[in-house]
Amino acid sequence: MSPAVRTVSEQLFESFCTGNGFQACPVQTESHRTPDYILRVRGTSIVVEVKQFDPNATELTTLRKPPEEWGESDAFSPEFPGERVRSKIDSALPQIKKVAGSSMPAMLVLYDNVRLWPEICDAGSIGVALYGTENALISSEEAPQGGATIVARWHGGSRRATPSANTTLSAIGILDVSHESGEIALSVFHNYFAKNPIAIDSFCGAQIKHYKLRDSPERSFATWIVA
Repeated sequence: MSPAVRTVSEQLFESFCTGNGFQACPVQTESHRTPDYILRVRGTSIVVEVKQFDPNATELTTLRKPPEEWGESDAFSPEFPGERVRSKIDSALPQIKKVAGSSMPAMLVLYDNVRLWPEICDAGSIGVALYGTENALISSEEAPQGGATIVARWHGGSRRATPSANTTLSAIGILDVSHESGEIALSVFHNYFAKNPIAIDSFCGAQIKHYKLRDSPERSFATWIVA
């Protein structure tokens, strides 16, 4: 049987691991779907599923046009915030849980192979996908500092991470490739509710940045800070 063809994101992830001295061990494919890798990093193991966003029919049409011919529909994503990230979480978690169980940290790594709209896969889309859309109740009264008075803030629906849901997912990583140097970087956004967090001091390197929430997403909007 010929080996499976690796996706662009898998090739990039393997190159990233090699460049940073990590061992990405492919998981043997079984009759059921399994995650892609067991990542060996400084005495610990992380279950990793790698997925990419590929252009849909509308995006392919845009990509075939020269940028000077783009209109408003070509410049902005029409999708609900975080929708594509949520879909990747939903498809990845059953695979991740089969191997991670209750004891191993697990990470979903994403790569934007569309590269049209940053909000498809950025810090904001990760936050909204994990913790829900941001909502605010605004009063007509002017605030002391100026502008409208915000009476209340809360996360709405479509969340994928809560104290009791998807705690197997330790983090979501975003792969990025520098246009100038070709270096591959990984931004890691840690799940506040993870049962088995990824140890930052073990999974570290010049091309890795870790982000965590400033406060509980149950008390405030998801604000990422450098960990």
